[in-house]
Amino acid sequence: MNKTGFYKIRNLFIVISACLALNLTTAKAQTARLSIHLDRVPIERVVNEIEQQSRYLFLFNKDIDSTQITVSVDATDSTVPDILPLLFAGTGLDYTIEGRNILVTKAEQSAKNVPSPVQVTGKVTDTTGEPVIGASVVIKGTTLGTSTGFDGSYSLQIPPPSASAVLVVNYLGYEPFEVSVGARSNIDIVIKESTVDVDAVVVTALGIKRSEKALSYNVQQVAADAVTANKDANFINALNGKVAGVNINASSAGVGGASKVVMRGTKSISQSSNALYVIDGVPLFTKAQDGGTEFSSPGTTAPLAAIHPED
Repeated sequence: MNKTGFYKIRNLFIVISACLALNLTTAKAQTARLSIHLDRVPIERVVNEIEQQSRYLFLFNKDIDSTQITVSVDATDSTVPDILPLLFAGTGLDYTIEGRNILVTKAEQSAKNVPSPVQVTGKVTDTTGEPVIGASVVIKGTTLGTSTGFDGSYSLQIPPPSASAVLVVNYLGYEPFEVSVGARSNIDIVIKESTVDVDAVVVTALGIKRSEKALSYNVQQVAADAVTANKDANFINALNGKVAGVNINASSAGVGGASKVVMRGTKSISQSSNALYVIDGVPLFTKAQDGGTEFSSPGTTAPLAAIHPED
């Protein structure tokens, strides 16, 4: 055998011996038995205890803080491979054994275990069955929501857990409505009109609306039934005695004759004291308003006499 062949055989023998020694060391490390009894301590302390009692070395990923994870381990006369499942259970960490090295990484959550959002559809209608357009449908406690379309329908994705989600429906003039999603994917909702008590509103001059309580003067309303109960050719005569402070004198000219209406006494000795009638913002003028005293009764008819009492 030449000198070159001898060196090749020697180098091969060294490599084989190193591999056998490494395998023997790994096998010895795997069969070494440890006893660890630690309760609610940082995982770093348990790792140091395992490294001291065995030949294993832990390598943590850089995004893992081993001082912030609390674990409990109670093992007696157990091997390291038997202790590791107890150590990493519920920590969200995963490990891989490579020889005497234990590589620790964050556990990757399987996509099949991640719940997906639930698509919920439905229709919002009122008590008559008519679709409510533009109603807001929002997940309670969040800003996630949508609006109903022209047919009152809506479609909304509910993030997990969808079973505990609550939908809140709001629309102007209707009472808010809440409904739990649960396991349903189609939810039809019926909302009710809200009833609100409001103060009486009267129309004063020029169409200006004021609350009746805010007026500094008296306002009186006469129902239509009070006028039609005692019919007259000039329905103004039917108001006689029904309105406070108003004096109504029927004309002696006969049917259709103008009536003199004076409110709270005579206002002028040279001009008319008759009341001014305004219907839908249009003043009605008549010659019967020209001159005369409180007791005069001109025979000229008035436009107001042409109005049907039931109108």
